[in-house]
Amino acid sequence: MLVGAPTPVQAVPGVRVTAVPVAAVSTQATGGHAHADAASSAKRGAAKLGSVRATHKPRGSGNASAATGSHAVTDEEKKQKRAAAVAAAKEAAAREAELRVSGMDEAEMVLRVGSLADEQTLGSARQAVTRMRVLLDDVTKCAAHLRCEPQHVYGHVLHRLGLPVDRESRTLPLSECLGHEGVHAMVIGVKELRSLLRIKVQDNNDLRLAQTALLETSGFFARLDAFAKKKGQTPIDVLVAQKNGGCVTPAS
Repeated sequence: MLVGAPTPVQAVPGVRVTAVPVAAVSTQATGGHAHADAASSAKRGAAKLGSVRATHKPRGSGNASAATGSHAVTDEEKKQKRAAAVAAAKEAAAREAELRVSGMDEAEMVLRVGSLADEQTLGSARQAVTRMRVLLDDVTKCAAHLRCEPQHVYGHVLHRLGLPVDRESRTLPLSECLGHEGVHAMVIGVKELRSLLRIKVQDNNDLRLAQTALLETSGFFARLDAFAKKKGQTPIDVLVAQKNGGCVTPAS
């Protein structure tokens, strides 16, 4: 029998038979199987896609959460470490305050007097710092009285010492505030200030720096007296002990 040739159909009594071309039947059958296969594949793909979506979070979301938590812990640890460092520094300062007087090195750096661990030098330095604080207070008061900047009052005195200054400082009527004797005393004071401090004083900023240095040095002298009294020692004994690298113990 030839493939594709129509098959003879025998008539059966009482049954109506309709002939269908073989090609058409074959095409419909093939198409139905293909459609079913495609639908099945689509279902399997959808199922796989759903499972992937269910089990996989957006890329990087988990890492971001973990990183955020890690940073939070790290920041807290840093705060704790800083707090511990501050507490340790305070404790160390308290222990140091029981053994030594702070500010001696700074005072010797500011003042041109040599070592303060000398009784005569210490006494003269105390008096000089007190005089210079009064001097700078007078400069400020005269500036307010003459309605000018403190640097012009100080500059006028520098002019009288033969140093170059601006015109306003040269022509300032300082004697109206201090009188001739007061101006002469301020000239002597400024000359002493320039030899006492390791700071070049010229303008308002320099004057403020000098005032701060003198104030801090006065604070050192006050702490020295209080420390010596607490230990039952003289101030010079305390400084000599510190200068030699030791510490002061209470007097027996």
